[in-house]
Amino acid sequence: RCDAVRDCGDGSDEMNCEEQGCLGNFQCKSGECLRRSLVCDSSPHCSDASDENDCENWKCNFDELRCPNSGQCIPVLWKCDGKGDCKIMRMNLNAENPAQMMNSFAQKVAAYHIIVLAMVKMIV
Repeated sequence: RCDAVRDCGDGSDEMNCEEQGCLGNFQCKSGECLRRSLVCDSSPHCSDASDENDCENWKCNFDELRCPNSGQCIPVLWKCDGKGDCKIMRMNLNAENPAQMMNSFAQKVAAYHIIVLAMVKMIV
C-alpha cells in the first residue's frame, strides 16, 4: 500500500495515499511515493527524477546496506542471496559468510530494540 506499486488490479492500494504521506518510503518532489530500494538505483522512477538526486547523502535505514558506487539502499538480508541486487556493483561477489551476516543483522536489531525500550522507559 502507498508504495507506487499497484498490488491490486484496480490500483485501490495506491488511492488516498496523499494524506498518509509515504509511510516510511521515499516521497518524490513531484509527490509520488517509492519503495526505498528504488531510490539511488541509477534509474529514475519519479516523474521529476528526484529519486536519483543527492545520492551521496541518502541515508540507509538500520536494516539496510548501501550499495557501493550507487548509494542505493537494499535490505541487509539480500546481501548474500546469490543475486546481484546492487545496480552497479554485484555485492554478492564480496559476500561474507551468510551465518556471520545474519549474526551481524541480529545484533543490529537487538541494539535497536534496546534503544527503543530505553526511550519508552524515559517517557514513562
